[in-house]
Amino acid sequence: MLNLRSGKATEEDYGKLRQEMAGLSGGDSPLPPGVQKLLTELSTTVGKDASPEDKDQRQVVEDFRDELQGLLNRLVPVLKPDEVALHKAWLELSAKSCELNKYELAMKVLQDAWHQAKAIEAEKREPAVVLHIDSPLRPVVDRALEEVGKVAAQLDELDADLAVQFALLASMTHKAMKAGEYGVALGLASQWFTSAEEAVAAQGRQRMVPLRQRIEDEVYIPNAELKKLEAPLASVPHSDKWFNESSVSKAEWDGVLQGVVQDGKTVQAAVTQARQACEQERLRWGQEKQGATVLLTRLKLVVSDAAGADEDKRFQSADASDIATQGLRKLGDGCTAWQTLAAEWERAAQASEAARDAFAQSEEDTKKKLLAVTREAPADRAPLDLLLAAGQQLAAGRDWVAAGAKLEECRRTADEKIKAQRDGVKLSVGTHCEAAYLEDLLDKLGAAEVKKLSTALGPKVLGEMSLQFKVGEMEQLQKEAGDGKGLKALLDDVAGGKAADLQSLRASFGSLAPLQAVAKDGFGGKTKTLGTLLKTGFAGDSGKLKTFLDGYPNPDPDLLKANNPAALKAQKDQENLKNLLNTGGLNDNPEAFAHLVNTGCAGDPAKLKDLHAKFSATTPPGLAGMKALLDTANLKTPPERLADILKTGCSSSAENLKELAIGFDGKMGQLKEATGQWGDGSGAAIKGLTDARHLNGDFQALQKNFTATLNQRYPGSGGKADREFMIRVAPEFTRAVLPDDINATLADKFELDPADAGSFKDSDWNHLLMHVCERHLPSSFAFEGAKAASTPINVHNSQFPVDWTPQRIATLMKEALKSANGKQTLLGLEDRARKAEEYAKHVEWAARTIAHDCWQARVDYRAWWNGGGRQRWIYDKKMEKGEVWNGPVPPDPGPAPPWPGQGFDNPGPEPAQPGAEPPNTPEPPWITPTFWYGDVEFQLGVDYRNGKRQIVQYFPVQSVGTPAITAFPRYDMEAMRDATIK
Repeated sequence: MLNLRSGKATEEDYGKLRQEMAGLSGGDSPLPPGVQKLLTELSTTVGKDASPEDKDQRQVVEDFRDELQGLLNRLVPVLKPDEVALHKAWLELSAKSCELNKYELAMKVLQDAWHQAKAIEAEKREPAVVLHIDSPLRPVVDRALEEVGKVAAQLDELDADLAVQFALLASMTHKAMKAGEYGVALGLASQWFTSAEEAVAAQGRQRMVPLRQRIEDEVYIPNAELKKLEAPLASVPHSDKWFNESSVSKAEWDGVLQGVVQDGKTVQAAVTQARQACEQERLRWGQEKQGATVLLTRLKLVVSDAAGADEDKRFQSADASDIATQGLRKLGDGCTAWQTLAAEWERAAQASEAARDAFAQSEEDTKKKLLAVTREAPADRAPLDLLLAAGQQLAAGRDWVAAGAKLEECRRTADEKIKAQRDGVKLSVGTHCEAAYLEDLLDKLGAAEVKKLSTALGPKVLGEMSLQFKVGEMEQLQKEAGDGKGLKALLDDVAGGKAADLQSLRASFGSLAPLQAVAKDGFGGKTKTLGTLLKTGFAGDSGKLKTFLDGYPNPDPDLLKANNPAALKAQKDQENLKNLLNTGGLNDNPEAFAHLVNTGCAGDPAKLKDLHAKFSATTPPGLAGMKALLDTANLKTPPERLADILKTGCSSSAENLKELAIGFDGKMGQLKEATGQWGDGSGAAIKGLTDARHLNGDFQALQKNFTATLNQRYPGSGGKADREFMIRVAPEFTRAVLPDDINATLADKFELDPADAGSFKDSDWNHLLMHVCERHLPSSFAFEGAKAASTPINVHNSQFPVDWTPQRIATLMKEALKSANGKQTLLGLEDRARKAEEYAKHVEWAARTIAHDCWQARVDYRAWWNGGGRQRWIYDKKMEKGEVWNGPVPPDPGPAPPWPGQGFDNPGPEPAQPGAEPPNTPEPPWITPTFWYGDVEFQLGVDYRNGKRQIVQYFPVQSVGTPAITAFPRYDMEAMRDATIK
């Protein structure tokens, strides 16, 4: 310790001051701009006076002090009392140094203070309510330091040596306070005070009132005043018992207090232990400000009693430890206060425990009430949660009374909200439902759920439901249907809005759950389609509906997880049904679907499964084909039409309906036109046109042969009338198949000599004769039901008179061909026949060329593959994958020939060589010139078929003077034949 009464301070003293102050600082932290430079300059002038006119240095110091003060202001919430006092002393010392132009000393002090403040800032402490309960000597030391400051302020001048000594004493005093050695700190402060008085006296000033008396006059409060502070203690909130929760037990605490009375030597240890116990309690219950404040006040009063009872000499001794011991002996008089405090705290803890238990019960009751609010009035829950949170926050602060009141308010408000919600439901539904039933329903479901149910169904319908279902059943209905909306959908769409029908439906299915499930997974959520199926498809018979839906069972989720085949199939069936309804367009046409199930599939789920299998997404025409039948071909209007076509026209075969959709794919307008003409007879018309005597079961040919031919013969809007007429009469058209052996029965056969037939000598004369007789000879007429315009075609208006025979016609036709006109016409067709032959031969050559080229490509590729290509290909693939190849690198067999496709390993025998290419003649146009023989006009047509030139068309066109013949529209007959006969 420095002797303040000695002479000049040395450099060692400065170093010691720096060391002492550095021990209190937080290390090196960044200094404000410009300060480091100034410190470097001042380091060379320590102990030297600066010029009073050096305003620049003074301004820098003051700016630095302002920045330090700002930093400390920001740190106030996290600073400890010792740290606050130390920084306050440093700021005052720097200010005093500036007044005496000791800028270098001021800057060194501020630098250490800055480093410590930055270190505290770096710790990122959490702000806390600081209720520092220190040693009883703490307020005495604080007051002593304040008096020292006042004495030092009396000095007119403080030279550098004295300033250093004073700073060193200040540093050591604050360091002792920080370590909790308040006895040592009080001794140092007393020395500091004495030295300051001596310095004042040296300047001719009067000595001041002794330090002890100055403290005693201001701090001392008589013991009688303690009684006034006992009343607030009874209301101090506390969360648990002091002695049970504290690190110091009641017995240990009493022992400490007893030791204070019996042995003055243990006073310091006892006070330290008491302070530690108080500090631990503060950290545990930091919110108990009132109790801690009362305790601190009582500690100060005890200290004031101890401090005021001794002589001045106790504050003038150089032995700080002895002074502390003597000053603390008087604490024995304050033991009663400590014991009283402990007892009061014990009683307060007991009352607090009861209050805490009461709050816990209140909190539990409130949470139960809020669960009821969730059930009854969920929209009102949020503000009530805020009330509960507010009560819990108050409880965290141990304000049990206010917390309980907040929870009581929460429960009261909850009761009001529940009552308001239930009253609102009663007001809405009460006129349609018996009061007792409604009350039970509210108790069972809760007001919120009943309100949803009433909103979904409507109050009136809910009243009707109450007549059919018991309260318990209503709850079950909700669960089975999913919610009120689901129940509403089943009631309206499936049960027709009738509660009695819903009851019957539930009885048939045993529960609404399977119905709701199949509506969701099989019908795509379209309960309207399900209801239409019941009403239209099964005439309202819920038993039949159940039988049908049993074919689409709801798969068990557990079995699905286990990949059970039956469960997976059930899931796939429902998925296919949903796709048929949604993507296939039947959900948009529920009436059409109902008829399709009942009529088209005869109510058999297996037939419907076959249908949606044929129109699945993976096979043509797909679900788009079904939608096109409904929308583009308009088979949804009327809704029975598609079912009629499936049942009658397609013989209930899903395969036939699929073929029909494939045939009209992209041509659905033609099917729409045809069914528009046939109307309700569409199914019968399609059946007739596809029977064995017509299109022979080829449903695709209904477009390719029938509608395509008619659209070709009677195209566009100009041919619409004739086309529609032909469509209407086509189903009535039948043809009796005549054998080709008519010619064989004749004495004079229809057959030309090779000289007369020329290059057409290979014509099928038997077929040509039969062809003419079946259309133009009454005795051999093969067509019934056909019409030409409005005139039926039959034996009464055929081409030749009734008495004509096949022999007469054969003779007439042979003579006509042998006539000059016939030969000339046939000769004129030679060029057309030659071109047709050349065209056919070139087509044949091209086919042979392609076949031979394909064979050659397979042969070439096989040779490359077997000649090293396979091994090289395997090697290249391994290299691409980065795999290891064992063995030598296979030689490169050269580039691979073009890939010929599968089968290169077995190309088969070499096909015939195509030979030289014949002339590439375009296909010639079809020509059918006419010629006259007598009174009859004939028409000829030739072609190259089956490797031969043939006469392929030979018809009488008209006969002079025969009205029936001239009026007969032969072209209609040809169109009918081509359209309906395959």
